[in-house]
Amino acid sequence: MAVMELSKRMAFWKIELDDEDFTALLREVIQSISVKRTILPPPKNSKKMHAPSEATIEIVSKNYLEDLFVEGTKINIYMGYDRILTEKALVFSGTMPVLPDGSAEEMLKYKVLAFGNEIELALEEKSRTFIGLTKPQIIKTIMAPYTWMNVTVDIDDTVKPSVSYPPLQINKTDFQLLSDFADNWGCSMWLEMPNKFYFIDANKFSKYHPTYYLSYRSDKMPNPNVESVEWKHDSARVGLVDNDGGFTTFGQAGEIKDIENYKIFALGKTWQVKPEILAQIKANPDHIFEVRKILSYIAEKTFKWNSYEALKKYYKVCDDGDNTKKSPPANDDSGMKVTVKLNNGDPDLYPPRQALLYHGSINPRADSSHLPGFLSRWGMEQIWLNINETVLSYNQGRLDSELTCSIGVIKL
Repeated sequence: MAVMELSKRMAFWKIELDDEDFTALLREVIQSISVKRTILPPPKNSKKMHAPSEATIEIVSKNYLEDLFVEGTKINIYMGYDRILTEKALVFSGTMPVLPDGSAEEMLKYKVLAFGNEIELALEEKSRTFIGLTKPQIIKTIMAPYTWMNVTVDIDDTVKPSVSYPPLQINKTDFQLLSDFADNWGCSMWLEMPNKFYFIDANKFSKYHPTYYLSYRSDKMPNPNVESVEWKHDSARVGLVDNDGGFTTFGQAGEIKDIENYKIFALGKTWQVKPEILAQIKANPDHIFEVRKILSYIAEKTFKWNSYEALKKYYKVCDDGDNTKKSPPANDDSGMKVTVKLNNGDPDLYPPRQALLYHGSINPRADSSHLPGFLSRWGMEQIWLNINETVLSYNQGRLDSELTCSIGVIKL
């Protein structure tokens, strides 16, 4: 494990319960504090409730602190390196949904879980349509009931969607709908502490957030700030194969699974099966066999990191007038999950964020390390990362940050 120049600065925290400062009382019993902020979807088939921001407080005490941690308790958490923690150091604001889980041996051990205030957007499923509204008007209409949020909408597209394909909300929460719109429209959506909401065109991201620079055992930055880097092959959103075959068909009634109607989204464009391929499928009496043969070829190319070859062989780009065409999601990835641990926790870092990871050195005698070349195959020897989740934690007087990232979108 490479650890370079760990900070000797003292880390501080403060906790408010129902707007009262309980730091002095909790200082001797809190084992750790963790704040997770994410734009990733909840785990598949998860029966537990999840929120874009969650806080977990681990406590070890002789007796349970009665009447402090009960359902509905409002929790504010501040973290930073300054002894005086101002409002700028607020890293979490939310509410306890349930009583703590715990155990008792020589001491009582229990975990306090809290969900961020934005969970309010994900509590109620609604059904409605947005006929006659532009995209900015749709977002502002959705956010109108949440008067406590400061809303910023920055979308250039002001063309009203076709009446034949109006944006619909059918048994979806506002948060799920906003996430779907962000993906479909090529936008970025995020929340900032304490009450800011952003929905912007993805190409304007740098206007709101500069690139975050990371350095792993490299002299390309004055102070390397990365303790460790882990990578894992993951299902690529631009690949053509996943559990459902990697295909999505769009129709007035929603998604359809049918090879003859397949339209897939990849490389920032919507594609459909070539007419000659459809003719080939129909010409074979064993329709299912022909489809499986095609899917087998696509799977082989995808697993060999050459899905674009399969894409060119069987698909063509949809016409510009196609109503199903989508823009590339802001946090699209190329099938690689990268986890980065920082030497020092950064309370001001939250997703989504674009990062540039430096590694290695141009000096052959320097004490450095080059990461695998395939991590930068889409970045011209630079590793571009999309930070999708951050976990800021306090433990034993130190702040730590762990970042869950994806490799930047493929650009042709």
